Amino acid sequence: MGLSPRFSRMSVPEKREYLLNNQFTRSSLPGNNDEDYLWICDVMVENAVGYAGLPLGITAPIRIDGQDYLVPMATEEASVIAAASYGGKMASLDGGFVTSPPQPLIKGHLYYANTTLSQAEKLMNAVTIAIDKASPMLSSMQKRGGGLESWDFFYLKNPDCHVIEITLNVCDSMGANLMNSYLEKLSDMLLELSGKKADIAILSNEASCRTGKAEFRISLDKIKRAGRYDMSAEEIGKKLVFLSEVAEHFPPRAVTHNKGIMNGITALALATGNDTRAIEASVHSYACSSGVYKGLATYKIEKDFLTGHIKAPVPFAAIGGSIAFTDYSRFSMDILGNPSSRQLASIALALGLAQNFAALLALSTRGIQAGHMKLHAKKIAYQAGARGRQIQTIADLLNKEKNYKQEFAEELLKTNGKDD
Repeated sequence: MGLSPRFSRMSVPEKREYLLNNQFTRSSLPGNNDEDYLWICDVMVENAVGYAGLPLGITAPIRIDGQDYLVPMATEEASVIAAASYGGKMASLDGGFVTSPPQPLIKGHLYYANTTLSQAEKLMNAVTIAIDKASPMLSSMQKRGGGLESWDFFYLKNPDCHVIEITLNVCDSMGANLMNSYLEKLSDMLLELSGKKADIAILSNEASCRTGKAEFRISLDKIKRAGRYDMSAEEIGKKLVFLSEVAEHFPPRAVTHNKGIMNGITALALATGNDTRAIEASVHSYACSSGVYKGLATYKIEKDFLTGHIKAPVPFAAIGGSIAFTDYSRFSMDILGNPSSRQLASIALALGLAQNFAALLALSTRGIQAGHMKLHAKKIAYQAGARGRQIQTIADLLNKEKNYKQEFAEELLKTNGKDD
């Protein structure tokens, strides 16, 4: 699967027509009926007054586990999709990304404060009985291969609190509502069985049980030749590894390192209707699980090859919540081939690594601003008053002169004339 070499230069209507004509998606493209969006907003949130839109784009083909994907991304930043496409293209030169997707597990807890030893003993003895009585709540999930994975009982010294931890396999769903309903049901049953009421019953967004991996391996010589860099292949590789090591040991750099990863993962989550807040929280908590905040993507040189590796929790779902509720999320899932939650997690991990690789490669060679400003030029052209195809014309002139001031763009527009 590939895109026309002209795709990035097409107008938005031309891109939409191209995708449909070439059968990249079976669903209609998003954004055709604004009135429908207002009704959707009204049922999705309280006190809706409109919607805040983000551009929805797709990457160039990225090879993940032997399959090429056009990955949908919702983002406001010009360089994000371009960087993901470039990082994915580079990694695909030597086979692309290989992933180990996580199991779709979530955890939840019942908290019991100021519990005596006898009450704690009653609680622990009652858990198995309560779980058995509550099993009908999980019957549909069990039919799909999920359900209760495990449970645990432990004590927190500070504060004085006993905790029952539940782990569920939620298959392709988000599982948040199921988990919270299940915990509240267990709480009621445990009150009947032990006489002790849970103070809190709530799921956890800590997702270390849902950690997956992605990696790639690429010849250093191919990196140099593809980018036509002035540096030697060895110099490029060493600088990439150096940046990776800094992010492992210096939190201020690690935060920016991981932000680059999340440029990709969060944009995919937004496009597919996944819970961006839960994903962000789980990833960043995992990054500091050692006690020091660390970069999650690492790079090494093995003979004449650069290897990239990422390990992180990616609690993506493929059904439920806002997934397939809007036309843009239906389109996004459709263009990905309607993946399972595990496949979607693999795509997210590969996308995050591609994004980070592109950023580090730019930092190691030409600097981050050259590519960023080249893409930012279209915004400047628009702000200066350019419309239609004139936007690209003015942007090209700005890039040629490497002058990105709006006043200069306005002068260029006067000279070249506005597009009617």
